[in-house]
Amino acid sequence: MQKSSLIIGNWKMQMTFSACASFFTEFCQEISKNYNDNSEILICPSFIHIYYALECLRKYKLEHKIFVGAQDCFYYSFGTFTGQVSPSSLSEMGCKYVIIGHAECRALYKDDGFINQRIVSALNSDLLPILCIGELDKEKQYKTLKEQLHYHKEFIVKSKKIIIAYEPIWAIGGDALPDETHIRKAADIITETLPDAKVVYGGSVNELNAKSILNIENISGLLVGSASLSAKGFLKICRA
Repeated sequence: MQKSSLIIGNWKMQMTFSACASFFTEFCQEISKNYNDNSEILICPSFIHIYYALECLRKYKLEHKIFVGAQDCFYYSFGTFTGQVSPSSLSEMGCKYVIIGHAECRALYKDDGFINQRIVSALNSDLLPILCIGELDKEKQYKTLKEQLHYHKEFIVKSKKIIIAYEPIWAIGGDALPDETHIRKAADIITETLPDAKVVYGGSVNELNAKSILNIENISGLLVGSASLSAKGFLKICRA
């Protein structure tokens, strides 16, 4: 039996509203023709596009098959925090997931303690966190992952469903895909520490390598960056 995969599209800040509208029109029309039950699909647009994305899914009656998530959230639900986004508001709007600790966000936080606070805040708002971890230097994979998992473990074990996105920083946004042995080793490190974790891989994922990555033991999904911006390309990945 084919294993169920979680395919996550992280749009970052790369879509205009018109591009978002075109994507969802094409994507929803195509996925309605042939939905793959073996894949759970999650799209994480910019904050300002989330409501529109949810409305599109409702229009095509796909809101129970395709999910919308956020790319981050703040660690308080309410307060005088100009420019921040409340996890409670995201949940109320219809989001089910939130990406936390992406390498690009960690570079802005400067303090991983804020990531743990975000995990707790997301869980308290009924959002399922997708915690991103990964090494800057591929020669320090084992040491870095162990340290990150130890630092966050106390907070992520509070979730009944644990999703860890292994995304080596040196592989983000380029063609430097780690070999299968490297990815498998990372997945093993994560599942040894968190036996109930669902591990997804991110970093240079595209329609050409998606299937081979999904075939790696203990890899249960993909975190897709730029390759998720094309409806046709993302559909191919979802159907890999």
